[in-house]
Amino acid sequence: MGGAYQLLVSPLVTREARRGDSVAAERRLAVLKDVRSVLVSEEAGALARRLIVDGAVPVGSPEDALHIALASVHGADVLLTWNFKHIANPFTGHAIWASVARAGLNPPLICTPEQMLEEGL
Repeated sequence: MGGAYQLLVSPLVTREARRGDSVAAERRLAVLKDVRSVLVSEEAGALARRLIVDGAVPVGSPEDALHIALASVHGADVLLTWNFKHIANPFTGHAIWASVARAGLNPPLICTPEQMLEEGL
């Protein structure tokens, strides 16, 4: 799966990057400034709701479902995350994959940035 990837960022990621220490937030936002931003669409919202209804993501974690939905709707090959609780979780990965596939979309590979670097993806 090697090669160059198009980087995409959602408004959710940008909002998260602004949180915390202001100096660290500035560094995070500087990294993201040239990355193409995607919009939250009705299709992404519907897929996020499907992920929750299907039990792939807990009801109390709609933003996690939306992260997955945005990556899927925008055709991302890979979704990078450090969220082990609901996204990069080996016990929920199959349910996420199945829910996205039932929606007629290709689920992204979900991994951490470190995993991607280790595998040379």
